[in-house]
Amino acid sequence: MHARTRLPVALAVLWLALPAGAVRLTAEEPPPWQLHGPREVRCEKEDPGAQQSFWEAGDWGVVPRHRERLVEYCAEAGGSDSPSSPSLRCTPDLRYCQARHVRIEIPAGGAQAAAISTACTLKDNFPRSGPFLAGISDWAPELPGLTGSSAGASADSAEPRPCDVVVHERTLLIKPDSRANIYHGLCDHLNLFLSAWIAGWQDAADLQIVNWEPQVHGERVSSGWYELYDAFTTRPVRPLGVWAGKSVCFDDAVFAVNPRAVGTFYYNMGLPGRAEGCRSGPDSLVRAFAERTKAGCSPIRRAARGRTIRCASR
Repeated sequence: MHARTRLPVALAVLWLALPAGAVRLTAEEPPPWQLHGPREVRCEKEDPGAQQSFWEAGDWGVVPRHRERLVEYCAEAGGSDSPSSPSLRCTPDLRYCQARHVRIEIPAGGAQAAAISTACTLKDNFPRSGPFLAGISDWAPELPGLTGSSAGASADSAEPRPCDVVVHERTLLIKPDSRANIYHGLCDHLNLFLSAWIAGWQDAADLQIVNWEPQVHGERVSSGWYELYDAFTTRPVRPLGVWAGKSVCFDDAVFAVNPRAVGTFYYNMGLPGRAEGCRSGPDSLVRAFAERTKAGCSPIRRAARGRTIRCASR
């Protein structure tokens, strides 16, 4: 193993070794980034700056760092938190967005890109270009073409045509990482956990999860680690292409934090504080994710080189 920190390797070890009840989060408590701040990061060399940097990059500090950067791009939002009010809040680099009343037109064939529109007029400062990394690291390939409230209108009317499908459940949209191994797979699930906290959906027990795979038409996604989704939902995890050729409207959707970008969790990521020997404390974000996953996922039994893999809270 390289000397630099490999987050998913450490995460997998933690997940398998985690005792039950290691982290308890209740609605009555302050948010965990207030309860478990940088001082809980353990470093071999005392360095408050290293503790702060580590906490902001790989611990609970990631959540407020994303929340603080959110910008409202929907002109009609007016600060309203009403579920009936359209809203589009994104980080300026399009790493994360949260939208109320968003429509996605999924092409019948895989050659065209899905078209996204909102139920409001977009402000002029909505980012249409920038130094984005693109790919699966952010939503730059999909969102700069976003259109406003007139999208979906028929030729003889300014009103949008009815949606073919309406999804009322809170929905997490994510672009999956490689499914080559469990380390890549765990990055998807950890970023789902992070995105739920950013959105304030951490206590939602039955989210709708949709993988941004418009070319895949199965009823549920194909994943060797599918059972891990049970920590978030009892609903089938859909590929976007399950609605090919249809206009799908989401009441409340999050374009989730994706892997492969600085500021997210991804395979072989480097963390600040390596020189100081920093590591997470006992109530870290990764430990909370591991506890939720072990408590919620179904048993996994697979033959792997003559061994049995199990997911169980023990």
